[in-house]
Amino acid sequence: MDWLHWYTRWEAMQNAYLPQRQHRFDLMFRLPDFSREADVRVLDLGCGPGSVTFCALRHYPNARIVAVDADPVLLAMGRGLSAEVCQQTS
Repeated sequence: MDWLHWYTRWEAMQNAYLPQRQHRFDLMFRLPDFSREADVRVLDLGCGPGSVTFCALRHYPNARIVAVDADPVLLAMGRGLSAEVCQQTS
């Protein structure tokens, strides 16, 4: 399954609904002003395919994240992408 293709489409659709969506995510993780190496814990409820989770990992590569969603397809997409995204954050 080409999860990257589907994730890209998901992100484009979500960004069309919410202007400056990625900027809002970035701001959410910049405002606490933790160091990049901080041992941050994040609970991402309604995580979808992991948009907020992946943003958290870009800001805090050592973060411990629990991502929860009721949609098994979106969770599968996030799992399918996680290895690739985590490599990009290191």
